[in-house]
Amino acid sequence: SSHYAVLAAAGGQEGLDVLRNQEVDCIVLDLDLSPTSGFHVLLDVVPDRRRPEIAVVILSRLWNPTLAQMALEHGAQAFLLKQHTSVGALHEAIKTAITSVAAALGEKPQVCS
Repeated sequence: SSHYAVLAAAGGQEGLDVLRNQEVDCIVLDLDLSPTSGFHVLLDVVPDRRRPEIAVVILSRLWNPTLAQMALEHGAQAFLLKQHTSVGALHEAIKTAITSVAAALGEKPQVCS
């Protein structure tokens, strides 16, 4: 079974505040946030896309191929649409993202099966 400690934030700035005070393995991020956009959060969390230190999965209601490509080019490991994503698919995307970032950092991933 899957066990996650979930930390929620009401917006982009609140999410960044949570990240400054808590250790997290993965961020599930919507791009449609205010007043700080999801892209601002992504760029703040992954300043160097070649060396991400936190896994990021975009889960958005907005489908735009250009936005999806930009998110992936700027450090997100996955881009999923809310209306087409099951809990199982989200769980797999989170596991894959955490494993990918851990491998890039040369660490052993700590993921729920």
